[in-house]
Amino acid sequence: MTDEIINAPKAILVFAYHPREVSPELIKKVEAKVNAQKGAVIYGVSTDQNTFKTIKNAMMDGTAIKTIARSNPFVLVLEKGKIVDKQPAKYYVD
Repeated sequence: MTDEIINAPKAILVFAYHPREVSPELIKKVEAKVNAQKGAVIYGVSTDQNTFKTIKNAMMDGTAIKTIARSNPFVLVLEKGKIVDKQPAKYYVD
């Protein structure tokens, strides 16, 4: 998975370290917006394998997610392995 993300022209990762504390409506909005990105590699990274319904789920320890994501949930956009955008999901969907 790492190679796929690092080598992709565009990759979008959605992180949630306390997924049960995130409103289902916000998750739906984030998924809709990232799914609209044509050609991007998209993963939802969480402590619960069933957090995301329409994007691929990946598991990670909550402490590791908090190191990357300073809000819950958080969106990270990479282009060819370089971070080009990072922001709280609530701002990403607005």
